[in-house]
Amino acid sequence: MNLDNIQEDKKSYIKKSIIKSMMM
Repeated sequence: MNLDNIQEDKKSYIKKSIIKSMMM
């Protein structure tokens, strides 16, 4: 597993969560 990959995943996941909460 690649640490950079995991961090990118977390970032995009957080971004999606923020966008979702903004839509609410």
